[in-house]
Amino acid sequence: MHFPSNIIYKIIQYKEYSLYILSMDSINLYKLKNDTKCVFLNEKIIQTILDSFSKSNIKPIKTVKKQVNVMKTNKIQAKKDLNENKIIMIMNKISDNNINELVGEYIMNILMDTEEKYNAIMTEMFHKMIKEPKFIENYIKFAIKIFIIEKKRLNLAPETFIETIKDTIKNEESTEVERQGCYEIIRHLVKNNFFNDKIIDYISEQVLNPKDTTNYIDVYNWFNTYDVSKYKSSIINIIKKCEEHNMNREKFLIESLIDNKKTNVTVVEEFEEDDVVQTSVYNILEEFEFLKSSDEIIEFINTECTDINSKNLFCKYFLMFYQDKNITEGFELINTLIKKKVLFKSNISKGLLLYLQNDSLQDTYIIKILKYLKNNNITKNIEHIFKKYKVKLFYEN
Repeated sequence: MHFPSNIIYKIIQYKEYSLYILSMDSINLYKLKNDTKCVFLNEKIIQTILDSFSKSNIKPIKTVKKQVNVMKTNKIQAKKDLNENKIIMIMNKISDNNINELVGEYIMNILMDTEEKYNAIMTEMFHKMIKEPKFIENYIKFAIKIFIIEKKRLNLAPETFIETIKDTIKNEESTEVERQGCYEIIRHLVKNNFFNDKIIDYISEQVLNPKDTTNYIDVYNWFNTYDVSKYKSSIINIIKKCEEHNMNREKFLIESLIDNKKTNVTVVEEFEEDDVVQTSVYNILEEFEFLKSSDEIIEFINTECTDINSKNLFCKYFLMFYQDKNITEGFELINTLIKKKVLFKSNISKGLLLYLQNDSLQDTYIIKILKYLKNNNITKNIEHIFKKYKVKLFYEN
């Protein structure tokens, strides 16, 4: 077959378009139809070329378009667009040196035009602080800037945030951890001049007049960073009540306040790098929980867990995260990560070994994990764990 020389010349002349005749395919050739530099390639000529291709041993290349689940994508985006979810994802990124930057992200990305929306944001911020007390200091610095912005923009005070703190402290069903988190929030609000020092006296009076014995521990959790000399007699009375109810832990801790063993020791202690990793993993898994998309998880592992040890650690914290949640969804995520070779089966088994070093373990939960591992042939080097929890492997009688 012979092409007119002018056609070949023109194609070769514009080979920067990847249209060199010996290496082109039929689809790219057809695109020349509307190329202004090749206007003489009319449709009849191109069709002749295509017909020639079909009679030769050159097969036209078919472009396969990647199918996109539009409904799923839209649902994920809709969840991302919720203000409550946006504030969580912003707070997940807070560190010592990026607070102002994230305040800017808040202003640009979160539509705040009603009191109802603002209240929802403040509620999410409060719960985030209670769940991650080690990061309260930075969370408070961020929150105060938001409070100032919304006071100027909407003329709204953060009343919902303050009321939520008060209600949590007074609620008889609140846990010690939740109340302790509230005390830590108040400390940092005072430290950053959001509250004046009078609130210290107010909270102190409330703590020293507990309605229930379960609140005795609050005396220690509140006063362990303050001078207790002016409250000494009241604290001694609480110690006597602890003795009457055989509350040895509370008695020991509160006595340490009088003995000055804990004075000026912050509740938020120095924490190891592993604590930061754990929080990061929990944050990304929380995002997965409401987005139901593995994309962020995959990006996180690829960028933050680049070696075997960090992947194993991710799996450990993954198992810790799902201990009190629906582990079935967690298993589906693991299947996806293994299928896409983001994680390997060995990471899961080694993550389990790390997880089993924890103090608070639930046998029923561990058995669920082992059954999943068994069904997915993840048993190498952990056979002894199956034996310990009496989960038989396929080759056992």
